Amino acid sequence: MSRKAQQNNYDRPEIWTDNYWNEIQFSRAAKTVKMLPPDIRTVLDVGCGAGIVTAELQKSFEIVFGTDYAFAPLQQLTANQMKAVQSNAGNLPFAERSFDAVVLTEVVEHFHAPLRKKVIEEITRVAGKYILLTVPYRETLEASQVKCEDCGTIFHAWYHTLSFNEKKLDNLLKPNFRLMDIQTMGPLSGRSPAKLLRLAQVFDGYMRVGLGRTTCPNCGNTERFVRRRTPMASLFLGLSRIFWIKKYPRWIASLYQRID
Repeated sequence: MSRKAQQNNYDRPEIWTDNYWNEIQFSRAAKTVKMLPPDIRTVLDVGCGAGIVTAELQKSFEIVFGTDYAFAPLQQLTANQMKAVQSNAGNLPFAERSFDAVVLTEVVEHFHAPLRKKVIEEITRVAGKYILLTVPYRETLEASQVKCEDCGTIFHAWYHTLSFNEKKLDNLLKPNFRLMDIQTMGPLSGRSPAKLLRLAQVFDGYMRVGLGRTTCPNCGNTERFVRRRTPMASLFLGLSRIFWIKKYPRWIASLYQRID
């Protein structure tokens, strides 16, 4: 996955407008911040986007910085008098243990294994006491895969690379941090079986994505994605909804405490 393609996508201002500022996100931000212990003065919000969580953190903590590799959302932070630094999550420009807490909301699911490892190394380096992160809960990655009409590349519309559950989160930051608390949040939704979705994709049954909402990581196309529904694709997609095993909350949040 091209990091440049992702950055070009996230630097488009429309990504951070109506689809981002809504009551579901405000509620998630409030519940996430409430998980942090009170013995905190300084907080770093990594991958802060346009600052929904950053703004919520400022209500409770004395010093809050937001950082993101995309420049467009950071303009919204600075316009609202919030401290923001443009940087890569895998190379944070801060000293060791320089923040009491580091927060990442909807960040680590975007990285492939080598970069995810580097990001984890960086956040554990700069976090003095706690790390709090949220990720999609038990996501079926195939449900959000799209196919580029121009070059045929198949990719996750939001560039997610890993589906998380409690076990994966429990092991994520070992051995430097231990899991203190874990909570689910957000509206309930079903999870379609991955096998049925893969069968649907054999017949071009991919996710339909709005124009300009994602960017092909191979050719940069933002408008032309497979939208047709063949009879076989419709069959398997219909079966995938019938066989929803259980509904889950949209996100899961995990709080870790430093132990070394």
